[in-house]
Amino acid sequence: MLEADILFASNAWDLPGGAAARIVELAAEIPEGATVQVGGHTDSLPVDRSTYDFDNQRLSENRAQAVADALAAERPDLTLEVTGHGDTKPSASGGGGDDAGNAADRRVEPRYGD
Repeated sequence: MLEADILFASNAWDLPGGAAARIVELAAEIPEGATVQVGGHTDSLPVDRSTYDFDNQRLSENRAQAVADALAAERPDLTLEVTGHGDTKPSASGGGGDDAGNAADRRVEPRYGD
């Protein structure tokens, strides 16, 4: 089973620095032809709709898709199930509303073998 979080900046879905290398490492651990669940998440802070044209749900979907695209480029043999969870599933260390908790919630979790 693969479990790894890739953390994102607030209101961003571009892969953060170092994420591409981490995805290559993770991809090497996944068996040939496996199905990988790619789940995107956000912190509980609402998106400022006067500045951005998306909400937390869309943001989580975009994050998941960014990681899925990188995985697909590295491992086209994988089946990817991409899901956005918005702020509905805070991380174990997140959900507290403080800076560290919010940072932990801005993540994508690629998993297989569940």
